[in-house]
Amino acid sequence: MEMARSGRDGGSMSLNDVVFPGFESLSELHRGRQTVVYRGRRLHDGLAVVLKVNRSMHADDSARFRHEYDIARRFADFAGVVTVHDLIARDGMMVMVMEDFGADSL
Repeated sequence: MEMARSGRDGGSMSLNDVVFPGFESLSELHRGRQTVVYRGRRLHDGLAVVLKVNRSMHADDSARFRHEYDIARRFADFAGVVTVHDLIARDGMMVMVMEDFGADSL
């Protein structure tokens, strides 16, 4: 999966600035300081997914994001825990691919 960023000011990304090959129907659910969360569908199998994008390129933030992924994977068998499908690192960004169970952002 390759991701392209074309932010004109080099600052925060918008939905139009990020391309997620292999995914469609993206809509933004939440924007925080370090992450943006999108809703979409994985093209190869039609699975509804949530994409959590780590916007920070700092090594500490990337390590924290990877740790979050590792913890989520360890608790995958517990009821009520969101299933994490994949962690993708490309072009200086990290994307966590999670199940979409239809909830709305608070």
